[in-house]
Amino acid sequence: ETVDDAAVDDAALLGLLGALVGGRPGGETDGSAGAAHLAAAKTYIDEHLTDAGLTAARIADGVGLSERQLSRVFAAGGTTVPRYVLGRRLRRAHAMLRAGSVSSVGEVAAACGFGSAARFSHVFKERYEVGAAEVLRAARGGREAGDASARTMSKRTRDQG
Repeated sequence: ETVDDAAVDDAALLGLLGALVGGRPGGETDGSAGAAHLAAAKTYIDEHLTDAGLTAARIADGVGLSERQLSRVFAAGGTTVPRYVLGRRLRRAHAMLRAGSVSSVGEVAAACGFGSAARFSHVFKERYEVGAAEVLRAARGGREAGDASARTMSKRTRDQG
């Protein structure tokens, strides 16, 4: 093997490694690698959403990227890491509140990774223009009304039989 052959082999190996990592010189990622990194980050976020200490640094470490690379991946998707995490937390909280199966707004706040119920209530109302407690009350009221309706229908069926 000549020096030129070794250089070609080294260049090919470096190119393959670069493709596997998904990086370009300067730390940029290509589209497919960026999409894979974004998917991995979103999965990591969903799996750790209850952790109030979830930060961009921890997410980046969890998916094997630098914070800068992670920020670029999210920026390419039109958002930031903190904004995405907050959005996921709020959507999960909204779903929990609408289900009406939780005991309190504080329980939802903790389950969705908010440091405090007060902070959660503030950002929830800012996003949805209705208070979290109101959503929970409405869900409980609807469930209770539905339960009462089911009992009435059951009684009517027995009375007619």
